[in-house]
Amino acid sequence: MLHRPPSRPPSSRQKRQRRREQNRLAQARRRARERKHQKLYNVHADEVVLDAVIAHSIDAGLSVDAAERDARNRKKVSADLSEIIRQWARNYLRERKRQQ
Repeated sequence: MLHRPPSRPPSSRQKRQRRREQNRLAQARRRARERKHQKLYNVHADEVVLDAVIAHSIDAGLSVDAAERDARNRKKVSADLSEIIRQWARNYLRERKRQQ
């Protein structure tokens, strides 16, 4: 019968190595985005914006509960705001061309 020693929590060395590896991977992703000339922008959504996102989801046919749940999901809100900004930019450029 073999005796196994009790499992120990990861040592500080392992934690430090894991943090370094995560940072190295994050820096590699950042450099890859820079090579593609892509930048990340954060859009801050306050209560008015979240209320509008909820109303937009309800108008799209979601139930109130589902719309509120989606408004708490960061990825979905970010995707919605990105699409709204993209549409605004297209319309703005179209109007600007007409005026010239």
